[in-house]
Amino acid sequence: MKEFNDLEYVLIDLANNAPDSLDKEPFEKRIDWTKANENNLWNIANTNGWKYKPLFIKAIIAWEDALANVPSGHLVGFDAAASGLQIMSVISGDESGCKATGLIDPDVRADAYSIVTEKQSEILGKPVEQ
Repeated sequence: MKEFNDLEYVLIDLANNAPDSLDKEPFEKRIDWTKANENNLWNIANTNGWKYKPLFIKAIIAWEDALANVPSGHLVGFDAAASGLQIMSVISGDESGCKATGLIDPDVRADAYSIVTEKQSEILGKPVEQ
């Protein structure tokens, strides 16, 4: 399991809530994106509204507090990666389910829902919306 420090978690949170969310990317890519955009975060926040704009602004404030060594109490939200499927895959010994939910390779950002959607689209011969 990868471990990150408190500052890295805020960087991840910023990338998760950015206009073009990186929430399906590996954590390191999210951290790199935020570092590359660190001096432009408020400009990004001032673009037209998007779903997670309030969370993005909240994360910017938490980042500024962290840099100033001010405790903020900021909570970083993480969504489980198909936790029900993960549990059932472990219990049943289903290796493909474990792989699809990120339990086998920690360096791959597994997304079981996208895998299933892509397979459905392939079988049906047309795109299936998520």
